[in-house]
Amino acid sequence: MRLFTKLLLTAVLGLGCQMAYSQDLYVLKIEGAVDRIAKVGNGVLSDLLTVGRTAVYGSTGKTAAVLSYKPGAGGYVLDVMDTTTGALSASWPVGGEPVMQLSGPSRDIVLTDVAAFFLTVEHGGDAGASFQLNELSLADGTIRKVPLPTGFANPRLVNFGGVPLLYSWNGFGVARFDATSQRFDQLISRVDVGEVVSREEMAQRSGQIGAGAFADHVAVPGAGVFRLSKLGDLQQVLNADLSPVDEAHSISLGPAESVLRLFATTMDDRPGIAVVLKRNGGLQLAYVDALRLSMLGEQALSRGAVPQSFVGSSYNSVFYIDAAVASIKSLSKRSEKAVARLPASLVGTARILWISEGG
Repeated sequence: MRLFTKLLLTAVLGLGCQMAYSQDLYVLKIEGAVDRIAKVGNGVLSDLLTVGRTAVYGSTGKTAAVLSYKPGAGGYVLDVMDTTTGALSASWPVGGEPVMQLSGPSRDIVLTDVAAFFLTVEHGGDAGASFQLNELSLADGTIRKVPLPTGFANPRLVNFGGVPLLYSWNGFGVARFDATSQRFDQLISRVDVGEVVSREEMAQRSGQIGAGAFADHVAVPGAGVFRLSKLGDLQQVLNADLSPVDEAHSISLGPAESVLRLFATTMDDRPGIAVVLKRNGGLQLAYVDALRLSMLGEQALSRGAVPQSFVGSSYNSVFYIDAAVASIKSLSKRSEKAVARLPASLVGTARILWISEGG
């Protein structure tokens, strides 16, 4: 196991707990017409940067990007921040409306050393919506736009080791964007998961799929890409090198309507998938080994756990907001620790944006 510096945080405002870790947490505070990015330190949040109403965000290394609406600018602006200092590195206007999630601000910017990739949408009346991938140069703010392939009605963008991956939420398509050729390579289509999709459609027609069930994808660097079906099965669809799997493997997570979130993390120093589930009248966090596609176990969550606040990390732990005690918590398979207090007014809206790993 990688050794890392143990930093003792004395939680203030009555927390009275301690935690050892070498990661810096950044939180989005939604307050009125503006949002603020804050850093967790010594058990409290310190504001770093004020942005507009945030749509999407992303980070890599010591750089982060936030795309937000700023009335003073008359539209959306991409702010680039140095996370080590909190200083604004650049600010670029963005034409068009970013693709946003109904659940609130989401990690849908793929950030590299030279560019920020994000999705925008144009509403065309009877023609419907058209989506584009935007590649914004961090050097001069110029933007190149590429139309999305057909079949991505609910597009999401995810960072797979520096590669922008496009997938269809509640659908089946997965595509890789090649920045050199400025084109998409279709990696997964209906043909590749046709049997599963047919079973989903049959179950939907017969009323066997519960309300709230959805299909989703999770990309796990070092392991591959996995699809959650509307029947509750998690199936690997791509290998770690983004090649198609030779043989389909899947694991049941239970009724799909019980799955609230799934996201990449590490467990036992291996690539893993964490799943937030509704179980027995409460919430559970299930751990899946992404290399073996096997269940590692489940643990009960606090009654105040906010499902949309969960993020994974590289140190065998996840972080989330516990609204019941107005705190940010770290959770591993062995322990749960409070990291910082939150104002009560923020517990339902704040987001843990990203985690910068220390040495």
